[in-house]
Amino acid sequence: MCAAAVIAFGAPNRDRMRRKKAPIAVFDRYRLAAANRKAWEVLREWRKPFLTAFSDGDPVTRGGERVFQKLIPGAQGQPHVTIAGAGHFLQEDKGPECPQVVIDFLSRM
Repeated sequence: MCAAAVIAFGAPNRDRMRRKKAPIAVFDRYRLAAANRKAWEVLREWRKPFLTAFSDGDPVTRGGERVFQKLIPGAQGQPHVTIAGAGHFLQEDKGPECPQVVIDFLSRM
């Protein structure tokens, strides 16, 4: 990602993010916590097919797919994907694989 894009998106420094080992804590005081809770109210009842696609090298979201797979009814029995060789910026690290995961998932419907 070029420097201008990092500034435009307000993205953190990629190298610093890749070195970060601890997960990011989310506190109730966080300004979007209420919206997050409302989203989970909907997701806990979601029965339509739900696929997770995470990377194998993201220290920030590592293991997060298990929460979605466990708590969202529509995630049960789906062919969840872990994309190898990617980090936190999955779409940048493995751009062609991301849409292919969606295409493969939808083709099974």
